[in-house]
Amino acid sequence: MAVGTAKSAKFHLVLPVNNLPCDIPTEVPISLSDKVALRQIRPEDLATITADENFDAVQLKGSTYTITVDDYDVEGDWNVALSSVLAAAFSLNVYSEEQAISVDSAYVIRTLRKRTVSERRDLPHHHHGKKGPFKITKGTDFSSTETLFSSVQIALEKHRALALTLSRFNSSLGRVSSQDRLIDLCISLESVFQSQTEITFQFSLFNSLLAETDPAKRHTIFKLLKKLYGQRSNLVHGSKELDEDWFNEAWPSLVAIAKAAILRKVDFLAQHDHDAWKEHLEQLALGIFDG
Repeated sequence: MAVGTAKSAKFHLVLPVNNLPCDIPTEVPISLSDKVALRQIRPEDLATITADENFDAVQLKGSTYTITVDDYDVEGDWNVALSSVLAAAFSLNVYSEEQAISVDSAYVIRTLRKRTVSERRDLPHHHHGKKGPFKITKGTDFSSTETLFSSVQIALEKHRALALTLSRFNSSLGRVSSQDRLIDLCISLESVFQSQTEITFQFSLFNSLLAETDPAKRHTIFKLLKKLYGQRSNLVHGSKELDEDWFNEAWPSLVAIAKAAILRKVDFLAQHDHDAWKEHLEQLALGIFDG
């Protein structure tokens, strides 16, 4: 069946999650909106959807999940769908204990029950990640998941460049090498404040202001971020190798800082225009307000 020949038919966008294993709470589906959710799928159903693929047999033996976009507009803008996928992946990764949700293909299907595949699409590279374990942090409260997803979508609509911030954060969690993880995380945090001068200082200052409201703790984060950006500069310019011991020890703290800083920007953009973001950072730096 050609896509778009039956306008009355309901279509869904189904994105198989590649991570092995997935440690997801029993509260599934995890709703992100009235149309987008993380769902568990029976292996045989996934096999039906991906019948034309050499799908990993190991995955079919265990619990398998999909990000599903219901009532998908097959005649709509593909970039809008990609934006929803990026927002969904980031929103789930905020709750991740380690790794990132990995999805690399999308299937347009007609009704979930009949599972007639109308189209298969590869996703852009920034949705990829290593297919290692994905684990939701124990005790996660999903009551604000839909609010977060909505805020991310609004922020992306207002400022398309935020896609770089989110996608580089997502990919940093899924990279195999420490060097790639560091560089992707730095690119993500650089794009939070977008400056071309005094990068090291502003990178450390603004992200520490965004990530921590307690002034006593900000200096510790500031120094950690300066060290991070120094390591990034050494790698990019080839002057020194990465201090692996330091990086592995600091990585959980760096990820937490990045999550906090990015979420602050998302929350701001959900309520204000992007043109006010630079002034907001300046007011934070000047101590005009702490919020």
